[in-house]
Amino acid sequence: MISPNADPGAGPATVTICADNRVGVTDALIRSLQRRGFQLRRHGALAEGSPGHVTRPDAFRRAAAEVPAGRSVTAVLCSWTGAGAAIDGMSAAGVRAAYCTDAETARRTRGWLGANVLAISLRLTSETLLEEILDGWFEPIPGLGPEPAEVPLAVGMGHAVLDQVVNEGHSALAVVLQPVERYDAVRGALLVDTVLTYCAQGYSFARTAEVMRSHPNTIRYRLDKVRELTGLDHRVAEDLVVLTLCARLVGGRTWNTRARHGAARPAPP
Repeated sequence: MISPNADPGAGPATVTICADNRVGVTDALIRSLQRRGFQLRRHGALAEGSPGHVTRPDAFRRAAAEVPAGRSVTAVLCSWTGAGAAIDGMSAAGVRAAYCTDAETARRTRGWLGANVLAISLRLTSETLLEEILDGWFEPIPGLGPEPAEVPLAVGMGHAVLDQVVNEGHSALAVVLQPVERYDAVRGALLVDTVLTYCAQGYSFARTAEVMRSHPNTIRYRLDKVRELTGLDHRVAEDLVVLTLCARLVGGRTWNTRARHGAARPAPP
């Protein structure tokens, strides 16, 4: 995990950022990193006094070099395709740059492959997707390494909620997704939409991704975030039952249009 306060005595951690153009996504990047508690070292079009566009080929290399030099805990490089930023950043000694287009790729390349510099595409990355990618990049992953630790499949949350449903009726379900709804309200993360669509699409990552015009890894990341917020794991049968019941209940007032339309379509042969 990359923490803004890994060493409380040393003050906030620093992240280096660099882009060849300053656009809405780069402004969102600055706001997100500052909100997460990081101090920033700015290069390229994001440097103080920059006109908002730079063509210097060494900007990404110089920014990435801040990480192995110990001046930053990580760096985020932004170019139109993202690939150019990653290639230029990798020209600095000690840099392992990862070009990421979704949260799961960011999480795994950081946790499993030891990437220390993140590269993103200004063309492909929306502000919502940017938040998810950063969540994945900065996420703590206990036990993650070359051989990932076995994820326990019995968390017990599903059994507890099902018991409540039997004893108290649907009132127990009404509060289950409230943390997810609050998270969506603040972050615009589409977690509730993802749960609704996933259930409507027969628990298929591929069909959910198609309906939501996203990547299957992004769907997995969002459902993992739902697990983090609620304790309900989509991989556990009892928990999946509860998520389905919650989707039915929540869907009665907010069922997403894409989920309804996707559910009405016949499954591909």
